[in-house]
Amino acid sequence: KYLRSAIAATARARELCKHLLEYAGRSSLEKSVIDLNDLARDCANLVCASSKSVKVEYALQEEPALVYGYGARLHQVVMNLMVNA
Repeated sequence: KYLRSAIAATARARELCKHLLEYAGRSSLEKSVIDLNDLARDCANLVCASSKSVKVEYALQEEPALVYGYGARLHQVVMNLMVNA
């Protein structure tokens, strides 16, 4: 359980670094296939971990919700939606 959380946090940190480099103009944007269900779960776990008083409820479909896009930007959008909800 802790290893999976550490691996997920490392992946998010990597994406954040890529996003910062893109913003600074030192890296090109890369599109990839992203499962919005996984993205929503990751963001919900991150929001819940940031505050014990926060509870995130969601209902996702069983099949993957795949999109082709910029992972770091999609992550930022979903995080903003959750934080500002």
